[in-house]
Amino acid sequence: MIFLSFSALFSLFISFLLIDPTSVLGVIAVVLLAIPIQVAVWFLSAVIYSYFADQVYGKDKVK
Repeated sequence: MIFLSFSALFSLFISFLLIDPTSVLGVIAVVLLAIPIQVAVWFLSAVIYSYFADQVYGKDKVK
């Protein structure tokens, strides 16, 4: 859970860098941009985790 909240803050930080959040539309755009960044971070972490699980345990041992 700590990792998930950290990645959410990280995606918000990236969107703050890309968009100036001084207006209401800027804030909305930051949130809308943070959502796909968040999904991409979750997807990449799942791919990396499954890759390392295959490397550590081996595909034969998982069965």
